[in-house]
Amino acid sequence: DFMGFQECEDVARVLRDGGLEGTYATIPGDHAVAMAYRRGAWEVLGHGMDDVAEDRREQWYGKRGVMWARFRHKETGKTVLFLNHHGPLPVGTGGTCGRHATAWNILRTIAAHADESDGLVLVGDFNADGRCQTIREIERRMHRVYKGGSSAAWTTSSAAAVAPGSSPGGTWVAEAATTTPSTSSSNSDPGEDE
Repeated sequence: DFMGFQECEDVARVLRDGGLEGTYATIPGDHAVAMAYRRGAWEVLGHGMDDVAEDRREQWYGKRGVMWARFRHKETGKTVLFLNHHGPLPVGTGGTCGRHATAWNILRTIAAHADESDGLVLVGDFNADGRCQTIREIERRMHRVYKGGSSAAWTTSSAAAVAPGSSPGGTWVAEAATTTPSTSSSNSDPGEDE
């Protein structure tokens, strides 16, 4: 139902080349990050991009953000907050902000834009492996449903299916369940030091 793209300057072209433009609508974002959603099933309630990190000087390409969009399922009325992130460089550093701050900034974005009834899905190429504090901080608050290389996906619902796509450059496909949990782990204060 949802796809997240990293290192993607033209998401409409990707869908067109894949024969999916009639089924999916696109939301382009900043920093070569984008998403697509199944237009027949979901309506967009709002979307945006929050900067959460910046590459370090030795491998600088710019600021890094987390793209977010809230959706309502057209049949059930259930809502989902879908987020897509491309992490800072060098790999495993958290960029200039560091590992903890990058994770907390992502979690702050979730807290700022999620409704308590939303199902949450966070996907991306985090440029961090499972030992990195960025990944571990997010795992303390969300359920990891996929991890491969520097790519990962989390949700607050065990009913969401999330898998990496087959195209290079980082594509994610998420099929969100239309039954969202009654509680959300986004209520934790991401800046709270436990």
